[in-house]
Amino acid sequence: MKVAAMFYDSPYGDAYRWLIDYGIEKADTFMLSRSLHSELLEEGENVLTQLEPFLIRKYGITQEELESRYKEITEEDMFPKEDKKKNEAARHKGIEYRSGTYYVYRCSKEAADILKNAAEHWFEWEHPHLPADLWFLDKDGNDFIHNIAHESMGGIHVDVEEAERINETVPGMFIMRRGHKNNFESFWQDALFHKPRKLELYGFGIEAIPESIGQLKELRELSIHESNVTMLPEALSELNQLEELTVYTADLKEIPAWVGNLTQLKHLRIACGSYHGATDYIIPREEVALTQVPPEIGRLKQLESLSINYTGITDLPEELAQLEKLRYLDLSRNRLREEPSILKRLPVLQNVCLSGNEYNHADHS
Repeated sequence: MKVAAMFYDSPYGDAYRWLIDYGIEKADTFMLSRSLHSELLEEGENVLTQLEPFLIRKYGITQEELESRYKEITEEDMFPKEDKKKNEAARHKGIEYRSGTYYVYRCSKEAADILKNAAEHWFEWEHPHLPADLWFLDKDGNDFIHNIAHESMGGIHVDVEEAERINETVPGMFIMRRGHKNNFESFWQDALFHKPRKLELYGFGIEAIPESIGQLKELRELSIHESNVTMLPEALSELNQLEELTVYTADLKEIPAWVGNLTQLKHLRIACGSYHGATDYIIPREEVALTQVPPEIGRLKQLESLSINYTGITDLPEELAQLEKLRYLDLSRNRLREEPSILKRLPVLQNVCLSGNEYNHADHS
């Protein structure tokens, strides 16, 4: 029986090119779409031009047609009639979820080369830079490899054994497994094998981030939502491609000085008093161990947004003024004793939130 094996992260590089070849070999056709509401950029138009020799047909779907389809399916669910009608409603292709123009192409090696040269990863197929949602269909017109790029959702429709084979043998084809949620070791070994660009550690109940995280050199986004984690491993400082770091935990002991090594970081979010499940106890802010922002934070020259919440921080280092690209700053629910004068020296700062600190506690909501 076939299942929709979902991608944990967008296959990129060699994995992306492997996926294109796999789709071309196993599928019957592939599809692309373009929006009716915005223009496709030149690079996207060029792709459509290159693919013209392989075009089988193109057609449009209006908003009215979409609404009629949804109504048809909903009414059939509520008031079942003959099976035939419901089967016809269900036959609409998954890619047809919005109004626009749709293109159906035959699979060929030459078409594969165009697709591989046009993008570097699976979720890159997003309007307006490229035609949207590269999608493969089998000989019966059913979804084979699907892609909703703007929501970073995609997967492959194969049997369980094939999904396992792909996950275990093709680096970068990181497929979600049922056992991941309750087995951190299994999840972590898969992460080390596939080296994703985006990683979320949420609710595993772990007390420490493995030092082996330093092996994930391609990481761009890292989110840690683990109540029991109190320290960040120094191996994180080796992730020099990291652009976004989120740390939500109950009681973080410190923001380590090596955070200044993450020079590509654009977004940094840290919050204590955070729990990944139901709890009868929330640590009082006065007891949170985190009380200082290291001066090394001033080395994060690419930082655009900074959020530090629910900590014991009482003041800010002068080096914060070196964040020349900082546009958004959220220091709510800390223990600042006065409004930081340093804010006036941040040249492009646009949005600031300081509610719930000691000097303005009455404003806390």
